[in-house]
Amino acid sequence: EMAAKEEKARRFIQKVMNRALANTWSAWKDYAAEQKRNKFLVRRFLKKLLNRALASSYSSWLEYVGTRKFLRNFMKRMLGGKRLNTLRYKMKQWREFTVEMRNLEME
Repeated sequence: EMAAKEEKARRFIQKVMNRALANTWSAWKDYAAEQKRNKFLVRRFLKKLLNRALASSYSSWLEYVGTRKFLRNFMKRMLGGKRLNTLRYKMKQWREFTVEMRNLEME
């Protein structure tokens, strides 16, 4: 009876291991196919870049995109979260102060 239980447990473990191996194999196969496709796309893209005018405009474009990304992230940081709330609060205080000062000047 003990041997039968051990055999059953061994079979169960073997099934789990086989399932894990099959899942891993499938994931690797999908990854390899994706990498093959990406390699094809990159090669095709690089062939097009051999044209000198295109290559120089590509580097300019990369610089432009880099600058845009930097500025976009900078603006998000500056206008987001606590800073924006602080700016709003300070602006509101300033407006209230100016309105109060005008009212005092009119009296």
